[in-house]
Amino acid sequence: MVTLLLGLLQVPFTPTAAGAFPHHFAVFAPIWVTLVAVVSDYGFTNPFLSIKGNWEGKGGYISQTIRAFRLQGASLRGFLVVLQKTVLGLGLLVMAGRDVQLDIFYHSVLRESGGEGQYSDAIYHLVDELDASLASSVVALDWGFAPQLRYLTGERIIPHEVFGYTQDVDQGFSSRVEPFLDLPGTVFVAHWPNETFFPRREEFEEVAANNGFNVERLQIVARRNGAPMFELMAATRN
Repeated sequence: MVTLLLGLLQVPFTPTAAGAFPHHFAVFAPIWVTLVAVVSDYGFTNPFLSIKGNWEGKGGYISQTIRAFRLQGASLRGFLVVLQKTVLGLGLLVMAGRDVQLDIFYHSVLRESGGEGQYSDAIYHLVDELDASLASSVVALDWGFAPQLRYLTGERIIPHEVFGYTQDVDQGFSSRVEPFLDLPGTVFVAHWPNETFFPRREEFEEVAANNGFNVERLQIVARRNGAPMFELMAATRN
């Protein structure tokens, strides 16, 4: 059990390339459900008022109360046990109903917004635009969408991630970008500035200019609410 808990703690706190996000802590979600399930199971199978034991001579308010109830008739004890289970069941019903209400609310918001930020349905529109562009190669200038493109296209589109996992541009950025500048049909994809993890837009234009290329914007891919999410670009010779 200790090993399991340590493992659960390690998952959300393990450093990632882009930092920790709230969904990393979703690993703890089953803990609360498990606690409710264990307590409920114990409450249904071991009613408090039907606890067996020799309470004669034991002090304390709780002990005396249990002893007093046990001295009552069987019908009263049975009623109180049923009451306990009923209250417990109603509590579970309220919690389950609240969960269903929240799920319906979440899905209604998702239908209207299409999701927020990196978790929006803009990724599907990006796939459509890349297919329409007939790109021979796709170059990712930022983190966070290459795996999704690979999955959604069944590995038909495999972006080349050239940005480098450092906040500042590393020395190898130019050498990773240059081979794709003169490659016909290459589409460069970057996040819109306010959605960017690793800013490389300006450095990309600088590398292109140093090699005699202009950067041309091909398309902007937006979320369902119209907010820009991705920018598609191509490099053309001066």
